[in-house]
Amino acid sequence: MKCPTCGSEKIKIYRSTSCEDNIIRRRLCENCGHTWNTVEIDMDQWNSVTRSFSKMKYIISQLEALVEEMKAKILKLGGTV
Repeated sequence: MKCPTCGSEKIKIYRSTSCEDNIIRRRLCENCGHTWNTVEIDMDQWNSVTRSFSKMKYIISQLEALVEEMKAKILKLGGTV
């Protein structure tokens, strides 16, 4: 891992915290002093989130198609959208 500020690879973890299935690590660049957090996620949890996101995208696309279909029917009947 490299420092997002200076690109140095002299990185130190100075605090780790468990939060549910995740591990939050506080990192310190020994070169420039920049600090940031990283989150390590359990792969089963990650896969579950990505599956849920894919389902949401599918539902949204279905809703958008339905809205377009309704607009076309309203316009065909002489209405405005």
